[in-house]
Amino acid sequence: MFDKKELIMDKIKLGKKVLNELEHHGYKAYFVGGFIRDLLLNREINDIDIATDAHPEKVMSIFSKTIPTGKKHGTITVLMEGIPFEVTTFRSEGKYLDYRHPTEVKFVSNIEEDLSRRDFTINAIAMSKNEDIIDPFNGKKALEDGMIVAVGNPEKRFLEDPLRMMRAIRFASQLNFKIEEQTYRAIVAKAPYLRYIATERIKIELDKIMVSKFPEIGIKLLYETTLINWVKGFEHTSITRINYEEVCKFIKLTEDPLIRWFLLLIQIDQKDHSLIMSHLRFSNKERDNVKKIFQAHSILEAGLEEVNFKKCLVETGESYCLKLVKIFFLLGHITESEKNKLIKKVMRINGDLPAKEIEDLAISGRDLINHFNQPGGPWIKVILNRLLEMVIYDNLANETNILLQQAKLILEEKKDEGKN
Repeated sequence: MFDKKELIMDKIKLGKKVLNELEHHGYKAYFVGGFIRDLLLNREINDIDIATDAHPEKVMSIFSKTIPTGKKHGTITVLMEGIPFEVTTFRSEGKYLDYRHPTEVKFVSNIEEDLSRRDFTINAIAMSKNEDIIDPFNGKKALEDGMIVAVGNPEKRFLEDPLRMMRAIRFASQLNFKIEEQTYRAIVAKAPYLRYIATERIKIELDKIMVSKFPEIGIKLLYETTLINWVKGFEHTSITRINYEEVCKFIKLTEDPLIRWFLLLIQIDQKDHSLIMSHLRFSNKERDNVKKIFQAHSILEAGLEEVNFKKCLVETGESYCLKLVKIFFLLGHITESEKNKLIKKVMRINGDLPAKEIEDLAISGRDLINHFNQPGGPWIKVILNRLLEMVIYDNLANETNILLQQAKLILEEKKDEGKN
């Protein structure tokens, strides 16, 4: 088994090889961005980004294996022993006219100017191959203080790309940081500009909040800053009027993202669920997950008797039943001891179920046609569904002869009903 820390150290060594190669050709090069932030915080490291004064064409000529990922904006992916590193030319940016992309990108010669265009001071730190820190905006102090601070004028930063307001909240959720006062005020002042941002981009940030270590911080800030009111389409739903403090109280008690979404959506009128998921561009799988957990809730809300667990298992599946048991515990409806007993109960019932769908029955539609010598038709599905219900809820044995005998009784019943 590979040691994760060892793999990261190997990746950093390869990154230093990229820096060495650029410096060998007479260029300046530094590690930048989230890598430095996470390294200083001793957090898990994912991508390692590099900034250089070498122009994209030069980067491509220096390294044998490259991909022009974003050549127009100065980014080339360098493959060093098969590991990708994004290498971006130092740059400054022109005005933002579409709240996302600068009208022009100008390559510059010093790292300080490049760092000045970044969103927050914690992301505006660079490091040399010798691990010397370049920190013109006191990002290291912000990390030590646990603060999200915008680089330069926060209102200007947020007008360039209003999604940065969501990113500020997301970082606060991930790192358990506070948002510095001026930066916070700028979010409140510029919150209405979030309506210009595509909901797909907002959904990415919301998902990151939902899987973060401190989602309650993110939910609280979304409502306190009024950002939630300015997500495109949300103004027509009840999501802007919920008791968010109630959500924060429970959402921190679980690490399951689906349960976290449930705890938010349960506060909202059910008629708005589809609208919200549609606006946020939930995938079909995500919609199905939400639909099933609410279906499980609807079934088990009626009572935690065995018949309801059977119904929940058949209609949604074991994982959703277990999630609901955990939700009832989180909400204080059952004790921890009751939760543990119910988890065992659900698993026992699920293991004992002889069938969950028509395909699990010991007979098929073809068997019915042959046995009763009747042509196919809607009657087959009616019989099979009834047999399935009897196997699940009435303990009818799932055996061919017994099912055929029961099918005969059901058919006779139907004939008698027809006569009456």
